[in-house]
Amino acid sequence: MTAARCHSMKWDRRDPPRRPSRAKTGRIRRTAESVRSREGVRGVRSTCEGGQNKPPEGRDPASVMVAQGGKREGMPAVRLRRTGANNPKDKVRELQRSLWMRAKQSSTRRFHALYDRIYRRDVLWEAWKRVRRNGGAAGVDEKTLADIERRGVVEFLEGIQAALKAGKYRPSPVGRRYIPKADGKQRPLGIPTVRDRVVQMAAKLVVEPIFEADFRPCSYGFRTKKSATQALEAIRKAGNYGYNFVLEADIRAYYDSIDQSKLMEMLAERITDRRVLKLIRQWLRAGVLDGGTVRESLAGTPQGGVMTPPTQSQTLSLNRFCLTKGVGTTLDHVT
Repeated sequence: MTAARCHSMKWDRRDPPRRPSRAKTGRIRRTAESVRSREGVRGVRSTCEGGQNKPPEGRDPASVMVAQGGKREGMPAVRLRRTGANNPKDKVRELQRSLWMRAKQSSTRRFHALYDRIYRRDVLWEAWKRVRRNGGAAGVDEKTLADIERRGVVEFLEGIQAALKAGKYRPSPVGRRYIPKADGKQRPLGIPTVRDRVVQMAAKLVVEPIFEADFRPCSYGFRTKKSATQALEAIRKAGNYGYNFVLEADIRAYYDSIDQSKLMEMLAERITDRRVLKLIRQWLRAGVLDGGTVRESLAGTPQGGVMTPPTQSQTLSLNRFCLTKGVGTTLDHVT
């Protein structure tokens, strides 16, 4: 018994078996890969053996195209999408989501470092794409979107970025245009220059998520993913719950009567970045070019600008708390 135990202890002192080296395993794997590659790509039959309509590597046929001509003739040409850090649009969305979440977590939080986000390259590029998609006429400088594209969008955005970064950006007066209303009157519009529209859109991309977190679900006017159709649907649902009366109210000359000082005070409740507040104040006081004469705007916001809807929607929160104290459902929609 003692001899058997000693014998087992003797064998237990033996070193564990050596594993094959990386060089040997690499040669084995390469050999196996070369054998499988003769039958197809990683065990899948090639398109020549299985038919031209069978997608290689199990991909959907819509995501794979066969290259025509050249060195890659007959090979699948896969379209790659720019995702993550390489997509400027994803970076802008990530910035907006971060600002919205922080504002949603605390209703009293004030943001003090926003100006440098406005002249970020990805934010300016996204702002240009949205302005280009919206179209619109030229401003007082008579430069159209086509003129800027002809001269170069990259140089145009670099000039805006340099002016904002150096603090030398100054908005131009808005051009006055009139459009007919349903009652026969005319609605005055203020058309900013393309340059000012891009800067306003960049500021809107940064500032809007902060105030979006403060709005209540009953507000539909000029909000992201909100529309008048949704407001009508809310009224229909309220009628099914026994609300049979609708009170419609309109603020006369609302666009022209907004108190700019009060508006800036409301914006300062969330934004403490003085450069951002100065930028918005410059747009409010840029003036209006009407009939060859520039008139200073001391009240109201010009209709037609990119920053006009957010500033107008923000002033409605001053009256909203009074309306929601009553009985019923309150809907805010600015037209």
